Amino acid sequence: MIGYSTAIGLSEFGDDSIDHSPIIGWAYDGNPIYGPYGFANANGTGPVVRMETSYRIRNITDRHTLPDGTVLSQNEWGPPINNTYPLGAYNEDYEYVANLGHLNEYNGRMCVTPEYPQGTFAYFSTRDAAGIAEYPYLVGPNYYGVLETANTGMGGGHLPPPPSATDYAPFELGLSQSTTGGNSQLAIAGAPSNTTVRIAYSLAGMDGINTPYGVAALSMPVALLPPMQSNAQGMATMSVNITPNLSGVTVYMQAVSNPGSATGMLSLPERVTIL
Repeated sequence: MIGYSTAIGLSEFGDDSIDHSPIIGWAYDGNPIYGPYGFANANGTGPVVRMETSYRIRNITDRHTLPDGTVLSQNEWGPPINNTYPLGAYNEDYEYVANLGHLNEYNGRMCVTPEYPQGTFAYFSTRDAAGIAEYPYLVGPNYYGVLETANTGMGGGHLPPPPSATDYAPFELGLSQSTTGGNSQLAIAGAPSNTTVRIAYSLAGMDGINTPYGVAALSMPVALLPPMQSNAQGMATMSVNITPNLSGVTVYMQAVSNPGSATGMLSLPERVTIL
């Protein structure tokens, strides 16, 4: 996909800023391009927010250097900065600042989306708070993946990602059975290897709670289960007793690895209705 419209992300694309944006196209490296709205957290939790670019206008008074600091010879200088050629008129007027926004230098991120619950690399159509398309618009100066040559030129068409592409393995949890009257296995997968994992649960919903690790998809009050230790494969299990009085109750759960540390990470949330 090589074009864009300043209307991308507006209602004509089925995008209402309340739900996650739909896929609006595919990049030539096989990765999806979404409208401007995504989940606040890359693991699919938190509210839907506008994805902010990590590019910004450079603080320059002339076009004698490139964003990486390269000094240009005089015959390579860009035009003077004026009303005819204001800052922002050229790609070289922008610089990338890591973690300035949600997205990386490719104008995307590895994340969970409605179409990819296991995660994918996704580009986003960036726009500012006023709804105006914002650099780099769709895809950054470079593609995240390998540009398939069959996707370009005369007769080019979309190809899927190559078999060598690495899948995103989410940190998730699940219950082996959700019926009353016995024990069930509460399982963790995709956690960091050999780390402490705590599971929190709520019976009140998943409105969102701010934590040091991001927004947890739980509502207060919240209770904690005993800690578990993940193995070398990032897996852990715990036996839980599902008593008859829980029949018909919906339980909302989410785990955190390395609780209390700067490397703590939330899992994908889980919702189970006991039968």
